Amino acid sequence: HQLAHDKYVHSVNLLVQDLQNSPNACEDHLFVSVQILQTLCLRDKNIGLNATKSASHLSAAYEILKKRRIETPGPSILDRLLIEHFVFNYPITIMLCHHNKLASNSVPSPFQFFEEFDKI
Repeated sequence: HQLAHDKYVHSVNLLVQDLQNSPNACEDHLFVSVQILQTLCLRDKNIGLNATKSASHLSAAYEILKKRRIETPGPSILDRLLIEHFVFNYPITIMLCHHNKLASNSVPSPFQFFEEFDKI
């Protein structure tokens, strides 16, 4: 467990550095990284933790999705795939995470998210 936690912390720190150094903060590799970390955090439930980490990754993925939508004229195949991944993880996160943690991690409401991305 400690090795997995250490690797997780190291990965998140590298990702945060990359996001801070990125001019757009919405490149494909950054978004894929956030999505992978979000999925990996769903394993926390198996070791007795809640889904708070997953909620923070879901929030980061949502912010990147919004930036990608603004900066690109139309959704690419990768955008559609990653939005499907987000939509898969979204209900799992909101079911497993305490509602106070969802708000503090800026996880969008389902109404807000689907209103913004329903066309995609």
